[in-house]
Amino acid sequence: DLDNSTYRRSQSFNLEWRYAWDTRTQVSAFGQDTRARYLPAAARSNSSNLFLYGLGGVHVLDEGSRTFVFASGYRGVDVATDGRSDADRRLYGGRLGIQRALSGSIDWFASIAAQKSLYSIENPIFVVTRKDYQYDLNTGLNWQVERDWLLRPQMTYTRNDSNISLNDYDRYEFSVLLRRDFR
Repeated sequence: DLDNSTYRRSQSFNLEWRYAWDTRTQVSAFGQDTRARYLPAAARSNSSNLFLYGLGGVHVLDEGSRTFVFASGYRGVDVATDGRSDADRRLYGGRLGIQRALSGSIDWFASIAAQKSLYSIENPIFVVTRKDYQYDLNTGLNWQVERDWLLRPQMTYTRNDSNISLNDYDRYEFSVLLRRDFR
């Protein structure tokens, strides 16, 4: 909901397969199918069906300090369903990150990500075929407050560069997540 009105509904199906290569390395393959429907008439053209697939991995650098690196790469297609002016898009992206223990119950993490989006037709208003390059920087803490409770404050900076200036933006986000695991 946005401004106390129904704005978007989303349904997603995710599938992930993991394999322990050895005691320090894990690889994965994943897929995601998402249906996003924007409900107000003014936003309806943003509705789409997104399909992504990719590969990822995690490698422990140092068990004593609980330091590990992670990476993933993906590609996908975003099919416009309600007349998006730029039509469908192909996207490619990747993420690289690190996590390290600061104490027995607090871990620090950071990641960088990049995504390229190529739209399929010329935008009729701007008379150019849209291309976007999105970059994300993320850092935060995982604090195991109690046995089954995790507190995660994090900051994310997003930069989107587009050949259509209307789609250029910078975004700063700060969030705090409180998670309870039921075992």
